Amino acid sequence: MDDKKKIFYYVNVLPNQGGQWYYAINQLDYLKKELKNKYNIKVFVSNKKVQNALRENEINSELINISLLEKIILKFDKSVPFLNKIFNIQSKFEKKLLSMNCSLLYIPHLFFLNCLIKKIPTVVSILDLCHLDYPYLEEFSDNNDISQREFYLNNYTNKTFLIIAESEDTKKKLIEKYKIENEKILIKYFDISKNLEIKKSEEIDILKNKKFIFYPSNFLSHKNHKLIIDAQDYLLKKDFIYVFCGNDRGYLDRLKIMIKKKNLSNHFLIFKSLDLEKMNYLYKNCDAIIYPSLFGPANIPLFEAWYLRKPILYPKQFNNFSKNGAILFDNTDPKSLAESINQIKESDKNKKIIEDGYKNYLNYRNLDQKFMRDFIIKLNNI
Repeated sequence: MDDKKKIFYYVNVLPNQGGQWYYAINQLDYLKKELKNKYNIKVFVSNKKVQNALRENEINSELINISLLEKIILKFDKSVPFLNKIFNIQSKFEKKLLSMNCSLLYIPHLFFLNCLIKKIPTVVSILDLCHLDYPYLEEFSDNNDISQREFYLNNYTNKTFLIIAESEDTKKKLIEKYKIENEKILIKYFDISKNLEIKKSEEIDILKNKKFIFYPSNFLSHKNHKLIIDAQDYLLKKDFIYVFCGNDRGYLDRLKIMIKKKNLSNHFLIFKSLDLEKMNYLYKNCDAIIYPSLFGPANIPLFEAWYLRKPILYPKQFNNFSKNGAILFDNTDPKSLAESINQIKESDKNKKIIEDGYKNYLNYRNLDQKFMRDFIIKLNNI
């Protein structure tokens, strides 16, 4: 008889959400590996599309539906939260989890079902607080995203059993703005995709014998693709092709128009999606990886570049995190980026940056051991 405690891992993101999806998948792999001797980890979802996406990635999950009444409670929780406190009724959602012997609920993203959970300890990942710095971005302007985030952060984070942050920077902000106790926050640095460890790759004919810089990212305004396009105005020699690859989140058409207006179509290659073998080809054959995003300081491609020992162009605004392991530029200044692109050719200088980047990668991986020790101590207190 299996007497291991059960951790239920709730996923409510889709592959087109990019980094959030990969973080959820990578974190699941990590937890299964590290906790296999003491805990059973069961994946569950409340969305059929998420379940199908997980199945395509060979991950089995259980669908637990949210009832109509629970949907109504969720809808009104923000506007009249006192109703939930007054009635204090245990949800069918939580009863179902308890009937399956759930000891802990682990969520690798923000969790907007909190009002349905009253007894089960929850662990929630908070990967950035960039909505505070860039509220004007269109990612936040067309919906209720900021108010929903702020409601959750102000009303539920202090009731959460444990919070996982992706950097010291985010942990500091959580403590300062939301008054969360230091002891409730652990830091788990980003893992790389296990797909990068696959040696097999498939050549992309159009890039054969070409020098190219790779930007793996969805198409959103905060990803700052525009900076790469504008930087071309300051390059006397355009020696590289820039390869963009990601899901279109409403911004791609504008980028294509920018590229066409500047007569740069021969210098940009755009893929919406590629299979793993072709993605591996891009990662392993590029001259450099570039990441001009406004959001940080930690991002998955930074760790991937370090692991692959590739030079990475990264915002100087996040140098407290990347340390000496990146070619730095100002992510608001295309001229600064152009100067960094020129530096890719300086092989001797880049060799030192690549070495420092790989050391950073190993150091952050070593800190994972501390995270797991602290995490297990917390689990033992449940």
